Amino acid sequence: MSPRPEDVAALLRASARDSVWLPVDGTSMFPTISAGSEVRVEAQSRRPRIAEIWAFCDANGVVVVHRYRKRDAEGRWIFRGDNRKLRDEPVDPQLVVGLVTHVRRGETVRRFAIRSRLAWIVDRLIGRISRHSVYRSFGRRS
Repeated sequence: MSPRPEDVAALLRASARDSVWLPVDGTSMFPTISAGSEVRVEAQSRRPRIAEIWAFCDANGVVVVHRYRKRDAEGRWIFRGDNRKLRDEPVDPQLVVGLVTHVRRGETVRRFAIRSRLAWIVDRLIGRISRHSVYRSFGRRS
């Protein structure tokens, strides 16, 4: 019998009260976080803020590290990997492990600061404006 995702998340949250380092496998957060890295996760009592990176358990109890996007009408949280086109399935708050504060690759440790969050938001806004401008220019007739 496999443990329930809620139990896995609760156990990891308890471990992350101070902080816990978790290994990362996969490319869904590339280039922000590379496969083979580790992330430092800290349990939080607050809800995520847009563009923060959080760890949570999916429906199978697998830990996922993705960026917070928004909250849905039912109070569940929406995440998406930086290298993914589609968002994740909505996540119930009890499945959230904590906020990712650092990434470690070999001997290099990088802290995620408010500046990196703001830079991500600005980058996304510029991308949307650029795409909108390109679409509008194709729609015009000469």
